Amino acid sequence: MTVRKTIILSLICLIIMLFGCSSKIQDRPITEKLIKKLNCEIVELPLGSPLDFPNVSFSSLDSLFSQAKIIGLGEATHGAKEFFELKHRLLRYLVENHRVRALGFEFDFRFLSSLEIERFIIEGRGDLSSLFTKLYWTHRNEEVWNLIKWMRNYNSTKGKKEKVHFLGIDSQLDIWYINELLDHIHQFDVGLYEYVRKDLDQIKSLGKIDHKGLTHAKYKIIESLFDHLKIQIEKYFAEHPYGLKEQDRELILHLVDSYLLSHELRFLLYQKKNVRDRHMAEHCIWLKNLVGANNKVVIWAHNGHVAKNPQYAPDGSPAMGEYLREKLGKSYLSVAISFSKGCFAAVTDDCFGDDTEPIIWEIKSDPPQNSSNYLFQKGKYKSFILRLSSLSKQGSLYKYFNQTKAFLGVGDFFTRNMEDHYSGAQTINLARCFDVLFHFDKITAINILKISSQ
Repeated sequence: MTVRKTIILSLICLIIMLFGCSSKIQDRPITEKLIKKLNCEIVELPLGSPLDFPNVSFSSLDSLFSQAKIIGLGEATHGAKEFFELKHRLLRYLVENHRVRALGFEFDFRFLSSLEIERFIIEGRGDLSSLFTKLYWTHRNEEVWNLIKWMRNYNSTKGKKEKVHFLGIDSQLDIWYINELLDHIHQFDVGLYEYVRKDLDQIKSLGKIDHKGLTHAKYKIIESLFDHLKIQIEKYFAEHPYGLKEQDRELILHLVDSYLLSHELRFLLYQKKNVRDRHMAEHCIWLKNLVGANNKVVIWAHNGHVAKNPQYAPDGSPAMGEYLREKLGKSYLSVAISFSKGCFAAVTDDCFGDDTEPIIWEIKSDPPQNSSNYLFQKGKYKSFILRLSSLSKQGSLYKYFNQTKAFLGVGDFFTRNMEDHYSGAQTINLARCFDVLFHFDKITAINILKISSQ
């Protein structure tokens, strides 16, 4: 080796060592600086149940709430008590102070899902225990029970225009429950049922559709049956203008749309195309139109869905929140709820690859240092609010959040491998995706109800 080469290699090693040392020297000051910056921006939340938070806890967000038409309330897991109670309390605040008149739930739209609950909270029809026996565990819990009871009690003293609605914004499974479509139309209007009986019989003869083996030609035939059904329903409404209330007509027409969306979703699912979030956004826009121009809608879903994320699904398609941002601009407000440790309910897979019953899991370990949750855990408050949209774009805290970072998320399924819940769809640019973040250092599990079907 020549002297020249030796000198060059020595210089390269020196540069590497200097940059390595510089990085290590800077790591600690940057972290301390970020913690100080975070502590200057966060607003402490009270101790105790979020249901008991006073109005003043949310007043710092009034300017954002006033500007919004649709407010997406996220959650890092579907199984945390504090998340559900906070969203319940926020809904109450928004109903009473910001003209929110509907709650769109990550929940199937069809009759034996959200539409029965809608009837209960609007008209008091039905029995809450009977309704809850049919629900999935993420909805069949004490926290959602208390939410529905509050909505019913609130509506019982309000006029038609002031009532708050509860409707599903999801269509994952509707197409599998064709009989419920028939039952719903029959219960709403027997005359309409008889008028479209031929169409309904054709649809009923489909049974449970196997979308995995469905040809495109067969897919279009089924689609045309639902399209024709909707045309016939609209024709009946035109011929009977003084029958059902206008809102009931809208519900029935949208129910058919929901079955069409579900049909498309199940078919494209086997082509590895995600349309679920686009469908959810369409439901949200319809719901906003239903309650009127002067009223607002709150959406209850996972952080991943409410995020303004342009590349959310495995196929690279956007999240629901991004579709809503494109449609509404600054009139869509995205709120995340996060945590660092604690207990939550979730299913996992059993030895046959099927989902188990919900299990209470506990995360005891600290968040990884490459995650946003790690910084949140360092904050001076155990629970707090952070207005991401108000951060100075020249500041170090904004620059920290304005990059893709791991952000803990579970949903209703826990893989038992923590790395899975900090990677993939759980890596996100918080500054772009959310306007507001609520953080709980430690959470507890929801109380799942065991209700007899008798």
